[in-house]
Amino acid sequence: MINLGKQLRQANPSNLWLLSGLLLMLLPHLLYQPILLMICTFLLLCWRFLHELKLVQLPSRWLRTLLAIGAFMGIAFIYHTIFGRNAGVALLIIMLCLKLLEMRTSRDFTVVIFLGYFVIITGFLFNQSIFIGFYMMAVVFLLTTALIAHNRANTQSDAQSKSARLALTMLIQGIPLAILLFFLFPRVPGALWGPPENAFEASTGLSDSMSPGQITDLAFDNSVAFRVTFNSDMPEPGKLYWRGPVFTHYDGLTWQELRNTTQRYFSGGQTAETVALPQVNETSQVNYTVTLEASNKHWLLALDLPIKLPEQSYLTSNYELLAAQTVKAVKRYQVTSYTDYSLSAHTPPSARDYLQLPATTAPKARQFVAELQATIADTEPYDATLVKRILNHFRTQPFYYTRTPPVMLNQPVDQFLFEAQRGFCEHYASAFVVLMRAAGIPARIVTGYLGGEFNTIGNYFIVRQSDAHAWAEVWLAGQGWIRVDPTAIIPPDRIEQTSLRDRLLRAHSGTGFDIGWLATSWKNLKYSWDSVNHLWNQWIVGYNASQQLSFLALLGLDALSWNGLAVTLFGSIALLLIFIGYYMARQTTVKASPTRLLYERYCRKLVKIGLTRTPSESAQQFAHRVIQARQDLAPQVNQITQLYNHLRYAKTPPHSAMNNLKRQIKHFKP
Repeated sequence: MINLGKQLRQANPSNLWLLSGLLLMLLPHLLYQPILLMICTFLLLCWRFLHELKLVQLPSRWLRTLLAIGAFMGIAFIYHTIFGRNAGVALLIIMLCLKLLEMRTSRDFTVVIFLGYFVIITGFLFNQSIFIGFYMMAVVFLLTTALIAHNRANTQSDAQSKSARLALTMLIQGIPLAILLFFLFPRVPGALWGPPENAFEASTGLSDSMSPGQITDLAFDNSVAFRVTFNSDMPEPGKLYWRGPVFTHYDGLTWQELRNTTQRYFSGGQTAETVALPQVNETSQVNYTVTLEASNKHWLLALDLPIKLPEQSYLTSNYELLAAQTVKAVKRYQVTSYTDYSLSAHTPPSARDYLQLPATTAPKARQFVAELQATIADTEPYDATLVKRILNHFRTQPFYYTRTPPVMLNQPVDQFLFEAQRGFCEHYASAFVVLMRAAGIPARIVTGYLGGEFNTIGNYFIVRQSDAHAWAEVWLAGQGWIRVDPTAIIPPDRIEQTSLRDRLLRAHSGTGFDIGWLATSWKNLKYSWDSVNHLWNQWIVGYNASQQLSFLALLGLDALSWNGLAVTLFGSIALLLIFIGYYMARQTTVKASPTRLLYERYCRKLVKIGLTRTPSESAQQFAHRVIQARQDLAPQVNQITQLYNHLRYAKTPPHSAMNNLKRQIKHFKP
């Protein structure tokens, strides 16, 4: 250990700063790159570190060439390409680490530093959270310190601390300039400001099809799907159904979207638009703002039923709200919805689309429906009565709501209804729609999210992936499309997981739970952190051309043309640079100390007799020249010079020395 400490002290400090920064830079990529690739990069870092300790030699040129070819071929084998986000970043990382093995000159060091800065930027293609933002700023600090230390070429410990302080000072001075450029530089919509096409290819969330168990998987994912701020009174908890994909076609196992849906209600290009919708209750209007996380899908989640659409969006004939482009980054949009409405009350839907069932699907369910139909009296409303009796069947029979249902792949509806009787929301919704269609009642499945968690700190709703839900819609004559949620029928004592039971009760009734002061404090802490993330998403990650126009309007600059905005931007930068330059000039101005002022007074007295001190002369050299010219002044000159040097260079000069110097110079008369 003693030898290791000695070797560390003898190592090049700038290289140690560099290796520390690169190590921290690579750690987040452990979550996104193949583990074998990351092991190779860390081995290359270790090789360079051991070389700094004088324990190993750097590889020869032919070995470096073989390693580079092997890395190139390995990445091509893993990703089947060298282009795109994942493969491109992987290639950049491995080549950066290989560059360390040939880093010998100052030029090589500078190349590695700037490659490191570039790899830092690639981290934001995978994660744009506030934590990663500040984490990468720490990495920038380490690399900048390495660059300064390398150019200083000083191995003393105090010099390294000065390099770190200078790097921190430079970064702090750059913050105002970065803020100006971020908020005022023109944001042109398009790929220039967005991640590449496959940046969110691994995103999770709702899908364009639904099979048994698919939404169940999301039930264990607590990541945020979107956040909602209500600009008016919030609707009742039982009406917080966030509409997403609507499924109509069924092949016996998987539900898919209606392929022949072509009717669209388009929104305006850059402005929101109010569309003509069916009869609504004006008192049920709600206005709200949604901040949607990136999903790489077209769906924009909204409460049933949206009437004022965001810009660049449209409604399908199934009332799905879709974005014109896939959501590849955090998207913020405003919507107006009506929670009390009537859909197509007097226009029967297409029997081909909404009564479709494969001929061999669910024979037991068909028989069960036939038996129920036989019990309905002629005086009863057929459709409404059948819906009530099927829901009552779910309520009275031993059906359980669970996140861990058994696998049901062979006639899944019959298995669920008559064997397992345990399932998640997609099992209940699928079985209910099949029963409705078997009875001749048009029905479809709607997926989306139910409820949400109210953040009492930020006053907004947090809707997580675990809130993903599926429900049914049936068409009843004179009433139109009616939402039916079979899972809401299941009694609480037959909901197996406690967390699932609490979530459903909160979603349907808004009931809160007393969880104790400690748990409440912890929850408030999480709400505070989520509020910070929400602001980060709104003003940093989600800052687009529309947000910039709103910000400029807030500053009163919305009337400026692009030319005027450019003049404002570069004028602000010029003023900022002038201020920084003036501040730095003042900081670098050396203020004369009282000791030096006294000594200059002494020198001015000697000028009168023709003895002028040159700038290159030390006090001792000047004293020697004065004594040679005037032997009679030797005692006084030696005394003044000794006091001056003592006050200037001694660690702890006595307080009486300054008064003594003043007295000596006052009485000095050459």
